[in-house]
Amino acid sequence: MRLYSFLCFVALVLRYSMLSAQPMSTASGSPLDSLLKAHPDKFATVLAHEKKHRLQIIYTQINRDAKNVPHFTTYEYRVNPHEYFYPASTVKFPITLLALEKIDRLGIKNVTKYTPMFTDSARPPQHTHYRESNTRNGFPSVADYAKQILLVSDNEAYNRLYEFVGRKTIHTMLAEKGFSQLKIVKRLSSGTSYQEDYCTNPVRFVQEPTSQQEEPRTLYSQAETCDTTRYEFPLLEGLKQGKGVMRSGKIVPEPIDFGNSNYFPLRTFHDMMQNFIFPSVQKPEQRFKLSSDDRAFVLKAMGMFPRESDYPKYDSSYYDGYCKFFVYGDTKAQQNGTVRIFNKVGDAYGYLIDCAYIIDFTTKAEFMIAATLHVNDDEIFNDDKYEYETIGFPFLANLGRVVLQYEQSRPRTFKPDLSEFEKLFPQAKQ
Repeated sequence: MRLYSFLCFVALVLRYSMLSAQPMSTASGSPLDSLLKAHPDKFATVLAHEKKHRLQIIYTQINRDAKNVPHFTTYEYRVNPHEYFYPASTVKFPITLLALEKIDRLGIKNVTKYTPMFTDSARPPQHTHYRESNTRNGFPSVADYAKQILLVSDNEAYNRLYEFVGRKTIHTMLAEKGFSQLKIVKRLSSGTSYQEDYCTNPVRFVQEPTSQQEEPRTLYSQAETCDTTRYEFPLLEGLKQGKGVMRSGKIVPEPIDFGNSNYFPLRTFHDMMQNFIFPSVQKPEQRFKLSSDDRAFVLKAMGMFPRESDYPKYDSSYYDGYCKFFVYGDTKAQQNGTVRIFNKVGDAYGYLIDCAYIIDFTTKAEFMIAATLHVNDDEIFNDDKYEYETIGFPFLANLGRVVLQYEQSRPRTFKPDLSEFEKLFPQAKQ
């Protein structure tokens, strides 16, 4: 355990030393600082209590050279990897990428992201999963789970991919890419304990049955895997929060303890998103090993609105801004799609997090932005009384809009070639 903590510390130092090669500024005197101060009607309430709200923001300007190579300048506001925030569904982003990468690593004929994936059970409280109603063929697959995660942030879909990749493999694969400053050790909304999440279900990939009565032929099977490693970061602050927790309908007057929860700091999330969106400027060994088809698949699912998906199919309750906190998060209006947001959000326990690459097909503006804030005035956790609608969503939507408007008018020596993204959405009105 001590060795792992020491190695994580070393990895953190090395990671930040590498980041120093990328221009980075704190908020003071930066465009981000100026934009926040220029709109007190939109931001002053949160900024006046930024420590209480655990506010952190990262904004990255992207400038292309004559060869369309992106160059980044990053500005930060209160970013502190040691200040803990609950990452909620943001951990689904790396798990989705790792699941697709693991499929390719297996290299088994006829086992692809579309192959039916059956989840078995080795022990309680694990449970099986063989059918999926909201898919084209009625069977679950890595592709279906990935779309459910990226379109509407489905928890069960995440749990199935967490089980397929496995706890130890998650951390090993991410460490290979330079991401050691995180831990993903828990299923979400599953009711399982920290210890029960050590072990992940057996998984099978099968030839698609032609009928419900047919016994499917197994193409690949993976036994239950268990990982008891204690992934700890001793420098974290604020693992115990609040003054009460709702349990079984009653408030227990004690802080919530996030010591055994997932940990995914904002800077790591931002860097991972940048790694995926811009693989050509990453070191080869640090890239996600995805085929061009897998990469396009993920990008399209990230940028889609739920209504644009045929399978899985979603009704109007999943409005365009459902999982797009920046720009669209405070409105249920339908958008025309000229501005596309490639992102992953998280929301739970009063925390709202979003990390996005945003582009405007019309003006050719592009930038990255990530933020987290906490809205829980009564400091009671798990009571579903959070100020998402009154404070959280408006803050993030306004932040996205203000930065977008600035980027739309910011002079650029070279307009970016965004054809890679434009071809994913040819129906967008420009």
